[in-house]
Amino acid sequence: MKYYFVLACILLLGCESDKSVPIAPEWTKNSTIYEIMPRQYSDSKNLKGITLELDRIKSFFFNTLVILPLFERDEAGNAFNPVSPFAIKSFDQIDSNLGQESDLIELIDSAHAKGLKILMEMNFAVTGPSHPWRLNNPEYYKSDVKIVDKKYNQDYVKLNLDNSSLQNKLIKSYKVFFNKFQFDGVVLYDTERYPSDFLNKILRSINRKTGFALFEHGSTLSNGFHYHSNSGLYSKFQNIDSEGSTMDELDMIVDSCSKFQFLNYVQDNLINERYGSDVNAFYNSYKYFHTLTFFLPGIQWILNGQEGPQFERISIFSSHPFSRQYKFNNDFFRSMAMQKSKNPALWNLDPANMPIKISNSKEVLALERKSGNSCIVMLFNITNKVVQFQIDKDYSNYYEIFNKVPVSFLKNTDLQLGPFQSILFSNVL
Repeated sequence: MKYYFVLACILLLGCESDKSVPIAPEWTKNSTIYEIMPRQYSDSKNLKGITLELDRIKSFFFNTLVILPLFERDEAGNAFNPVSPFAIKSFDQIDSNLGQESDLIELIDSAHAKGLKILMEMNFAVTGPSHPWRLNNPEYYKSDVKIVDKKYNQDYVKLNLDNSSLQNKLIKSYKVFFNKFQFDGVVLYDTERYPSDFLNKILRSINRKTGFALFEHGSTLSNGFHYHSNSGLYSKFQNIDSEGSTMDELDMIVDSCSKFQFLNYVQDNLINERYGSDVNAFYNSYKYFHTLTFFLPGIQWILNGQEGPQFERISIFSSHPFSRQYKFNNDFFRSMAMQKSKNPALWNLDPANMPIKISNSKEVLALERKSGNSCIVMLFNITNKVVQFQIDKDYSNYYEIFNKVPVSFLKNTDLQLGPFQSILFSNVL
């Protein structure tokens, strides 16, 4: 609990000091992000394979794609950051194995024609050890030493972002790339490592054009971004799954999500690489955690293959595409994303639809979100035992999200949930 209190204080301080956060684009208010690992996503393992899958992705009501870096990548045998999607050899050149520039233009145009937004992931804090700068511009890196204490030195591939010449090169590459390709936004990784002057230059260089969304993925909150990764959620899910949790801790999580625009996820490509699949990490409760990320204020983030579902981690160096041979997660994710797209009670950018508690239970997280006449309610047993509880409002003529059956819940009557069971019901079909 102490960790989350400290985190909340940091978030509050960061928010209060920021006077320059741009207004988030209107299209982000009901976004659900689908992260794609392009080399493992389809049998063709290239951009054309993603383009051919757009109708399938849209059928799940995922309306925003985010793609891992498309640049030339270091060899699989790289000893410094061998599994990182950011171990690249160029900030300018698309990997020819993925396709040509025309293929990327076709993907973006096809996504837009189908009403989908598309984002690109970038990381200006690191390269692979075979990047030409490593040989020609060693001053661009934090260290020239390869081995420290018999371990490969991570600073050997980390960029020295205080170097003004390096800053100029990175900003030029950034501007050229996003002027050439009409992405709808960018997700910047490791922003806690960017000097403030460099970060401000990036944010000013192209991101003020209408509708361009700014996302950051890091361990802190930086000024100038529309949305920030909710990086503390995964450890919270681990604690709930193994030890249970207290309502005070969850109240703090809900409260922080109500104050800041977060990217909420059970997994992304980094967590998948570190911990394996969501199914293996939380075999009995992974769907409930996905439900929670969906209900909390912010944008839900789904890793490609989770709708499959996944049973093993996806290595970015794997020569095998992800196999979607199982279907029993399909309706689960489709129902959640469809509800997000239709129900304004779940939309972002609306201070009036924040979660309110509808129960005094210390074991069931019971929350309502409402916008006008649209309403959605989540009941989530955070324990590994059967729990009885009551709610303090009546809900008649609602529908359970996943099977669409009509339900009614009355106040001050005994209700029951099984271990880690969640119920999500809405008056919007």
